[in-house]
Amino acid sequence: CSFKIFVAFEGPVINLIVFLGLDVEVIVSSKLEYPQDVAVDWVARNLYWSDTGNDRIEVSRLNGSARKVLIDDNLDEPRALALDPAHGYFFNKYWTRFSKISNFPVATR
Repeated sequence: CSFKIFVAFEGPVINLIVFLGLDVEVIVSSKLEYPQDVAVDWVARNLYWSDTGNDRIEVSRLNGSARKVLIDDNLDEPRALALDPAHGYFFNKYWTRFSKISNFPVATR
């Protein structure tokens, strides 16, 4: 039996680690500066991450394909992602002069 976890380590890479095995698979490694947080939409099978170096939030399929930028306007060090795919919401916290938590609807299918 094994389980998988997506992680953003120090440096510009997002990995998939399979526990109870020795496999580490790079999912995203290009055009990243400082990935800070990852969140998995288990309903739509999407992977979301924040990149504080690029000041943007991106999404891809769980295998890294179909990558696109979700938000890159007026973000200052986006961090702390959370998803509620049952209700179709995405939450993020980002640093500005005053920290802010925002949410917006996201397609889950």
